[in-house]
Amino acid sequence: TLVGDARINLDFAIDKKRIDVDCHILSDKKYDNHVYGNIRLAKHDSLDLYFDTNQLPLGFINNWTGNILQQFSGTISGHTRLFGDAKRLELAGHPKVDGRFTHHLLDANFHFNDTVHLEHNLLYLTNVTVDDCHGHPLLLNAQVNHDHLSHFIYDVNIDMPEANQGFLVLDRKQAPGRIYWGQLYASGQAHLRGGNGQHRINLNVATTDKSW
Repeated sequence: TLVGDARINLDFAIDKKRIDVDCHILSDKKYDNHVYGNIRLAKHDSLDLYFDTNQLPLGFINNWTGNILQQFSGTISGHTRLFGDAKRLELAGHPKVDGRFTHHLLDANFHFNDTVHLEHNLLYLTNVTVDDCHGHPLLLNAQVNHDHLSHFIYDVNIDMPEANQGFLVLDRKQAPGRIYWGQLYASGQAHLRGGNGQHRINLNVATTDKSW
């Protein structure tokens, strides 16, 4: 994923076994993103990097979120910190994310623009409005636990209102080998949880007349 053009300054402090980092990334040829901090070279390598972002492209996170959602695109703005032992990294911050994504079981496209909260081994969203491709909204609360950016476990609660003839949940075209397809517009509640290759979905929903 192309993030932007970068100018990177590295200051090697050999006596302190440390590399100081100062990097400016110009995304979309106009938005300056600043990354700074240090990398410590010791028995256990560690880093402490700060990201001051302004509409930085986020497609690269598909490397970590492929089991939860797919084809993620969008931007991140705000302040984020990446730190810790190189094998036990932590994220902290409350950046604003404008994102689009889908899920391989649904093929429908979704969009949200809200704050993502990053704390110790935890990512969560609270009362976030997610739109389908028609602009119909649902309310989402989500929590993703992880073990230092690996072994992701997610728990998602969704509330789809009855207005606007339902929310487009499924938008799957017929293809060889597929056992289900069609368009599903729904209202009601859904609870999704899983991770590490296992997924569970509990539904209390009603379909609308637009479904087929």
